[in-house]
Amino acid sequence: MLANPYSLAFGATLYVGLLCELTARLSKFWLYRKPVYPMLNIILMVGIVMASLSLLCLRSGLLPVFIIAIAIGDTYEKINFSLLH
Repeated sequence: MLANPYSLAFGATLYVGLLCELTARLSKFWLYRKPVYPMLNIILMVGIVMASLSLLCLRSGLLPVFIIAIAIGDTYEKINFSLLH
């Protein structure tokens, strides 16, 4: 019996997000001023938003989902730099 596809996507993207944030922190690519921000980034942006988008790939194809993910990520980074930085 297969697991729920959303939980698989959520778990996989959480793992990738955690790995990316840890790598960035250890390499000092960027540092967060408040320790809650990386957790919000991993859980909300990577875990929920990007995992939800990944479920659209089978129905819509990779390119449209990739373009939507870039637009969401770019908007999130602009908000991050202007409000959360």
